[in-house]
Order: sequence, then structure tokens, then C-alpha cells
Amino acid sequence: GVDNWGGLGDNRRRMMKGANCMKRSLSLSGLGLKCLGWVFTFCAVGGLLIPDSATGGVLAYLGYISLPVFAFLLVEGFQNTGDYNRYVLTLLIAAVVTEPFYDYACNGVWLELAGANGQNILFALALGLVQLHFLQAMGTGNVGRILASGLMVLCSALWCFLLNIPGGALVEVSVGLLYLLEDHPWAKYGSVGALGLLFGVTPVLALPLVACYNGQRGNYCKYIFYAAYPALWALVAIVKLLAA
Repeated sequence: GVDNWGGLGDNRRRMMKGANCMKRSLSLSGLGLKCLGWVFTFCAVGGLLIPDSATGGVLAYLGYISLPVFAFLLVEGFQNTGDYNRYVLTLLIAAVVTEPFYDYACNGVWLELAGANGQNILFALALGLVQLHFLQAMGTGNVGRILASGLMVLCSALWCFLLNIPGGALVEVSVGLLYLLEDHPWAKYGSVGALGLLFGVTPVLALPLVACYNGQRGNYCKYIFYAAYPALWALVAIVKLLAA
């Protein structure tokens, strides 16, 4: 999820990104990136629903492309939001509303915390915002702060393992790298690409997409996307319930 681009964020950074991207043949706004992320989200949903087939495996791998995209958008949203608390709360509400439908669609029960597919990815995005809040507070002024920031990123990834959020660790570490290496593009994208290789080749395919970000939010109502994720899983759960 990405919060309002018109808040208290670094407008100068946004303008510089837009100016740089004008030189490229392909320019993507936040809306464009979000729509592409949703295309791969549909792939991920398909992969979870048919896990024992070759098609399901391919869809699941394609779904991983969405995770670095949404991690990138999360960092952008954090840097530009006008209300951090509302941002976190909105993501948490969407995650909680999604969870019963997600569990039934994936595991056949309405609430299964220990199921094979764990918790939905919105919990990882909400945790990513908490991570970003602490990273911003700690800063990177000296070696001690840099080490503390790295430990914070690793702790966030560990929480995703403990909470059993598929792809959550990839999101948390990507968020940390994208934020901490903001002013070093080659190191930022190179490290996220190397991280993506640990989860297969497909997450690396997200990097050309986020590199084309033009710094513009795009015109859309952000709450549509917050509502769309639980609505998607609700639809899948209802279809599965009727089929049973």
C-alpha cells in the first residue's frame, strides 16, 4: 500500500526522481507501479490456490515480482505520508479483515494461524512501516547507528519467519535496503537484486520496473487498493465455499 503523496515527504527528492525519469523511454507513476504489482499479485493468488501443479508453481514464482515492487512503494509512501499513524492503522485493518478470507481460501478454515500458507502479506507491509519508523529515528550518522539499523532490518525479517508470512522476509529486508541505501542507487538495486536471487530469479525482474518510477503518485483513490486486497480474497473464499 502507498499512502498519500501530498503529505510531509521530501518533495525535492520526488522532483529529482521525476526529472531523471523524463530522460528514460519508460516512465511509471506510483499508480502504474501499483497496477503492475497487482498483476503479479493475481499470479501469486493463483499459485496459492493450485500449489500442486506446474502452472501453480509458475504463477507463484511470478507472484514474487510483486514483493519488491510493493516494498519500494511502501518506502515511497512512508517518505511522503502526512499521517504515519493512519498509514499503519489502515494497513493493519486491511490485513486483519483479509486474514479469515485468506485462511479459508488457502487452508479451508476461517482462521488458521499455523497453516502452511501462514498470514497474508499485508501484515509484512505493516511491519515494514514500523521498521521504517525506527530506522528513521535511529539515523545512520555513525557505525553504531548503522549496525543498529542492520539489526532492526534482520529483526523485522525474523518476525516474518515467526509469524509465518510467505515472502515477508523478502519484503522486510528489501524495505530496509531501499530506505538505507536511498542515495546510492547502484548499491540499493544491486543489493535488492542479490537478495531476490535467494527467492528465485523472478524478484529481480521487479528492479527494471521500480527503476522507471517517475516520482509521481498518479491520480487515484488510495483506499480502493486497501479495500481491493481483502475483497479479492473474500471473492476467492466465497467461490471455494460454494464449490465445496
